[in-house]
Amino acid sequence: MGMKNAARNRMIYTGSGRIILPFKSGNLSNLGGARITETPLFNEENHLLLTTYMLTASSKLGDAHRYSLDNLTKLYLRDRFSELLGEKISAAKRGENNLAVYMIDADHFKGINDQYGHQGGDQVLVEISSEIKRTLGKEDIVGRYGGEEIIVAASIPYTDRSGDHTDTEKVAGDIAERIRANIA
Repeated sequence: MGMKNAARNRMIYTGSGRIILPFKSGNLSNLGGARITETPLFNEENHLLLTTYMLTASSKLGDAHRYSLDNLTKLYLRDRFSELLGEKISAAKRGENNLAVYMIDADHFKGINDQYGHQGGDQVLVEISSEIKRTLGKEDIVGRYGGEEIIVAASIPYTDRSGDHTDTEKVAGDIAERIRANIA
């Protein structure tokens, strides 16, 4: 095993709970003077440490996804929705499709909470959210903007199944009407 391969098969443990897994050999002086111990990557002593590191990293990635969804409605939270909306807008600017954005506000929601309590209001939000998601296509995104406000971004193709140019405003109106009819 040459020196380059030996460097690639090393794990660096900083002693402060951090593990550095270099993919290329190189100068490690940029680590701010941390105490660095090199150990072979694949041995029994550090197998548990590496496994723990990988599980922790995997957990953090899962947390990022989990924290992008509203716990109650399973809709995207506003920040994540905004990121996805930016991607949808970019796709529309590139000419991939048209985009319709809808803001939905449940009428008389305060009255529902007052009459049936917050658990009743929560159940209404869950039902509305589920119905909106069922109404839309898989490529469309739905977010909880706040309280009982829901925001939707629906992609509208330039052409329909027969290849004819899509009347975007009509399709957008049809989608809005389907949502309204399904949650009314």
